[in-house]
Amino acid sequence: VPEQPGVYLDSFGIPMHTLSVGSGPGTTYDELLAAVSDETGGLHQHTCVPQVELENFLTNSLVTALQGDTVELVGYETGSLPAGGSAEHTFGINGSAYRAAFLLSWSGGTGQPGDLRLRLFAPNGQEVSGQVTSGASFHRVTFHFPLFLRGTQPTPGPLPFAGDWRVRVERVASGAVPILYRTYLLVDDAALEYDFAIERPVVLTGQAIPLQIEVTEGGRRIAPSSIVVSVDRPREAIGNLLHAVPVTDAQRAAVTAQLGAQELAGSSLMQTYEALFRDPARAAALVPIRNQVPFFDDGSAEHGDAQTGDGVFSALFTDTNVPGEYQFHFTVAGESEFHGAFSRQKTASATVVLRQARATEFDVRILDPIEGQDRFEVVVVPKDEFGNYLGPGYASSIIIELEGAEAVTDEVEDRLDGTYTQVFTTTIPGSVSGSTEIFGTEVEIPAEVFPFAGPATRAAWSLHAGWVDPQGTAANFLDPGFTVNLDRVFPIKPDLAWDLRFGWEGFDGVPGAADLDVWMLLANLKHVFHHGVDYDVFVNGGGGLYLLDPGDAEGGANVGLGAAWELSPDLAFEATANYHSVLTASPDLEFVQLQIGLLFKP
Repeated sequence: VPEQPGVYLDSFGIPMHTLSVGSGPGTTYDELLAAVSDETGGLHQHTCVPQVELENFLTNSLVTALQGDTVELVGYETGSLPAGGSAEHTFGINGSAYRAAFLLSWSGGTGQPGDLRLRLFAPNGQEVSGQVTSGASFHRVTFHFPLFLRGTQPTPGPLPFAGDWRVRVERVASGAVPILYRTYLLVDDAALEYDFAIERPVVLTGQAIPLQIEVTEGGRRIAPSSIVVSVDRPREAIGNLLHAVPVTDAQRAAVTAQLGAQELAGSSLMQTYEALFRDPARAAALVPIRNQVPFFDDGSAEHGDAQTGDGVFSALFTDTNVPGEYQFHFTVAGESEFHGAFSRQKTASATVVLRQARATEFDVRILDPIEGQDRFEVVVVPKDEFGNYLGPGYASSIIIELEGAEAVTDEVEDRLDGTYTQVFTTTIPGSVSGSTEIFGTEVEIPAEVFPFAGPATRAAWSLHAGWVDPQGTAANFLDPGFTVNLDRVFPIKPDLAWDLRFGWEGFDGVPGAADLDVWMLLANLKHVFHHGVDYDVFVNGGGGLYLLDPGDAEGGANVGLGAAWELSPDLAFEATANYHSVLTASPDLEFVQLQIGLLFKP
């Protein structure tokens, strides 16, 4: 609550009913409104055609707000009338109703009460008039039951009101443009109550939406003879539409100039939505798909039903792989043992949200350096397992954290096409790694994404060769020789790795002494302690097994220093110097390796 920081909406204990209006299958604003109604126990509805559905939705909200009172929506119809046209609709009223209100509203024409005429016919066919209220573009006719029409009834007594009423809408106004109308019936019912519920109005992609229908009369459940529920679900995620064909800056500027709305001028996100929804080329992708939803009272967990034959009908709608608004239309009809036929309708929406971006993609783009600093842009493309791209509008839910780099821009930028970016500069060139946090869940960025990843960031192979020089007493009977190493390098973090080394040293004996071959298998740690612009300096050390020929297997240790120059994202040139001491030999064998070689990161 802005005026009361720290106070949450749901703390007031007041249900809040929300309505989102838009042509799209779900936006960040829709999700916010759905969350408000869900957390406060209210009703959320979404419409793509407010000129047709808005009044019905407001009526739904009114009926829901009065739930537990006696006002109920029997049904509604919409249509269009040309000059001189008329249309008829039928609404049923059951015997426990004690008041009914027929409403007619329209758009178009002159906006005066005389544009359309509302005529009502009781179940016996007799035309009747109730208490009439008329205004700009609307008529309301109210009846109280039992219904007495003085002086007009063929026989004394109340006029039968339970049954099917005919509603006739006639156009009186002239003109070539059709008039869109809506007519609906509300009743006050003394006995009949209904609950058409979406048990979880906000779910994740791939999760089922649980639905429930219950009709009671005088507190006793009755089974409807007909349950017809349809759902309008999104055809494609907004993030996918924008990722495939992004909205351009020119399109955003054009829609802002066209609408001239103040709120559009300062919001690239709103401009993007409006440009998308008004693009004729995208119209087909924005038309929802309609499905029928079967209901069961069979006690099956597969259908979300708790108990067989208890009069509570349930369904699990599982086709929820696309995020967005799912609009459910409930129509229930049946026969009451005491009060005759009944029919009730309701419309409500559920919201499917993308919150688990397990299939997120990454990219890194090298930017021009500024003041000698290397810069790069990390591109995050959040995507779920169903192939839905996230967005736009979720930059605040994404955090990029890197080791070996520092953020140049404070916040993640929303590119408004399902991608999010942030610019960094390297603090440890050649040794960058990290992860991103999306809706609080960490997603590791693959090391191979970084084109400048150095020797300690990805598992690698290295091959070195060079010169070996005996030290100490060994120099008395050995001459320098040749050495070669094959190493497997495993990263621990950007500046630390360990490697497994297999090597050979071949010494020539001095005149009168035998040659010596040394085979070695070592495990070493490698630490990068200095990062230059295009090179690294590291130290390494470890120990292992030395096999002397002639001689025995002995234990020993080594320590060294080296440098690496990156040749490509997958290849580096290295130069190393290592001191070895075979500790258990008699006498001790000491030697120095001087090698050069290549490190390859497959």
